[in-house]
Amino acid sequence: MKNSFYKIVAVILVCLFTLPVQQLSAQDKQSKEYYESQIYKYTKKKKKGAVKLAIGIPCLVGGVACIAASDWYTQSGYGGVSVTTNDPQGGVGILLMFTGIPLTIIGAVQRSKGTRKVNEFTQKLNNMSIYPVKTKRLHRNLPKL
Repeated sequence: MKNSFYKIVAVILVCLFTLPVQQLSAQDKQSKEYYESQIYKYTKKKKKGAVKLAIGIPCLVGGVACIAASDWYTQSGYGGVSVTTNDPQGGVGILLMFTGIPLTIIGAVQRSKGTRKVNEFTQKLNNMSIYPVKTKRLHRNLPKL
């Protein structure tokens, strides 16, 4: 009688400690899927921001270099003094700067927001589960739960 009682208690204790660890409730699975999808979404946003930065910074630097290398002269007239150039390099530099400035600003904002959100959702996912999540796995393919 005592042996069967202890066996039953042991089985109950094993079930109590292993079932919560191995199984997540339906709500936890949904929130886990939500966190993983958010990590994936903001990782893509972070990468897009990095691409915009990689395009915007050289455009900005190239535009400044083109403007600095062109020949500028001043004209005085009835409307006041104006600075102009006949060098096409100056016009190209202005266009490059008008392209590079917004790309650089938007890219920096997207990259920082994406990084912040990826870290936030990774932390929430790690707090939810017992085993820490490696975000590299989530960036490639999201697992089907």
